[in-house]
Amino acid sequence: MAKRSRDESVAAKILQRILRGGADRLWGLRDFLDIDTATAAGVAATLSRLSRQGTLRRIRRGVYYRPGKTAFGESQPAAEAVAKFLLRDRKTVRTGEFNRLGLTTQMSNALINASDRPVRMKGLSGVGLRFVNRPLSDQKGILAEERTALDSLRMLEKIPDATPEQTLSRLLGLVRHGKLDFDRLARFALAEPPRVRALLGAIGETAGVDAGKLALLKKSLNPITTYRIAGAASVLANPTTWNIK
Repeated sequence: MAKRSRDESVAAKILQRILRGGADRLWGLRDFLDIDTATAAGVAATLSRLSRQGTLRRIRRGVYYRPGKTAFGESQPAAEAVAKFLLRDRKTVRTGEFNRLGLTTQMSNALINASDRPVRMKGLSGVGLRFVNRPLSDQKGILAEERTALDSLRMLEKIPDATPEQTLSRLLGLVRHGKLDFDRLARFALAEPPRVRALLGAIGETAGVDAGKLALLKKSLNPITTYRIAGAASVLANPTTWNIK
């Protein structure tokens, strides 16, 4: 009897929290585990019951949505919001949005997230989810646009609707005009492959960055390794000093 009373009390607190949270909001098990005597099994059972009653809508296992009213009926959760909700416990950074940096006019049909470890996650209806392994543990605080800029150097020949020359020219402009912080990029680039470090160093030199700020990048490179990058010489001032051919 006492257990039933506790379960009912927890269920009432869960419902109260959901109602106070407002409409058009996603909920998961962890949002209620701080309630006294709440268990994962008990929370899951309550959310499932609220879904059957129509208070919540089940999106996928462990994820529920409280819809709101619109002129066209009940609201729907944005696929991107669901993806972000699913990733909230993981160390990830958005990347691959090359159009946001003006590197291409094409928009990706997938949400691409950088992660420092392999991630297995099913896609969502209406949106693709892709993960790429990147050294985020050595890039604490990196912003999405900084991660994307470094990835554009990794994928120089693969950016949709853009030549390597166009990509390098655009990145050069972003650095030159302070739209991308070169000091931060250079620090994060130390965890990147040598080719990325060489390209970033050449961009910085062309943009007029102080030689002292380029020293760490230069020192990190093997002086006998060369990088063959078509089109670099037409954009970068001194690519050969960075062993770029």
